[in-house]
Amino acid sequence: MKVFLVNPGMVDDYIYELSSSLSKDNVSVYLFGSDSYEEREINFFNFNYYNKFFNVEKIKLPRLKKILKGFLYVFLQLYVLRSILREKPDVLHLQWCRIPLIDCIFIKLFKRYTTVVFTLHNTTINHGDKSSKNSLLNIGYKRFLQNTSSIILHTEYSKIKFLTDFPDFLDKVKVVPHGILSFPKQKKKKFNFNFSSDFVLLFFGHIERYKGLDVLVEAMSYLKDYDVKLLVAGKANISLEPLKERIGELSLEDNIYWHTHFINDEDVEEIYSYCKIVALPHRHIDQSGILMSAINFGKPVVASNIGGFSEIIEDGKQGLLFKPEDPLDLAKKIIKIIEDDKILEMNKSIIHLRNSWKTWEQISLTTLEIYKDSITSCHVQKS
Repeated sequence: MKVFLVNPGMVDDYIYELSSSLSKDNVSVYLFGSDSYEEREINFFNFNYYNKFFNVEKIKLPRLKKILKGFLYVFLQLYVLRSILREKPDVLHLQWCRIPLIDCIFIKLFKRYTTVVFTLHNTTINHGDKSSKNSLLNIGYKRFLQNTSSIILHTEYSKIKFLTDFPDFLDKVKVVPHGILSFPKQKKKKFNFNFSSDFVLLFFGHIERYKGLDVLVEAMSYLKDYDVKLLVAGKANISLEPLKERIGELSLEDNIYWHTHFINDEDVEEIYSYCKIVALPHRHIDQSGILMSAINFGKPVVASNIGGFSEIIEDGKQGLLFKPEDPLDLAKKIIKIIEDDKILEMNKSIIHLRNSWKTWEQISLTTLEIYKDSITSCHVQKS
């Protein structure tokens, strides 16, 4: 079977794991994306990789960068269409619908020549941004969904939420869990953070409003007597100035360490090694690669009691769940972990969860069956 996987720079580590597993199942994988997997590409077989379309990060002017990304996004779609005509894949597996206004046009073209499968990683469109610009760009989302053969979601929560909004697509929906994310070994330490406390919280990954860093900062103001430190590690996609002003008002400058840069895959393990707990104070979420990374490294979590978090984390076992957007409740849960001395017990529980989780090999086999069913369904509809 020949499969095109298209990932517009959003779920690089997820797509690496899925691609490497599928390619071992005698699937010819063609990946169209943005990341560079470098030494990890040795895990790919039957593999073709096209990753030259989104390298605009060195451009300093934000507006120019956005314009270029838009042009490159359209160019990628045209390149995929040209590749479909040349290679004639059995399946086109899309990983994101970033600009429905554009995507709904291209998917109709793709559908003429191949079977289209779509993985919906987040059922909240644009993370809840309802600005007039995004409302315009989101035109065509339902038409995009109509042109898919199967829609893959990661949790039962996502399925319920999605079908509440789009009940007509019940027959298309398949639930396939998100796998545990692993990372390459680092050759030598890079950061050498010097924390004045043994109890370090980690907020990891791209910084977006929906991830609730502001909620975590407010919670830190209740933890001054417990000598808790916070490491914020990841590229900021929002302005941090208002948040840093608030940190100054709360006199938390010495309690929060910043590394607001993109974290390379080989550096992820070191970042996680500094923390006792991973904080996930999201306002909404379906499933999180950060959670799956924390499970991989055996780190307990303190997470919002929402979505995919509460479906995976058993409160009091692998971590604690708190009321969404409630800094005081978040602080209370962190204090409970400290005072009850629960870290080692939670470490064991989350490692047990990791060892019992579906492997990427199992996930790829399930995905392969979805491909086969989608192809059959597509052929029946055309006949």
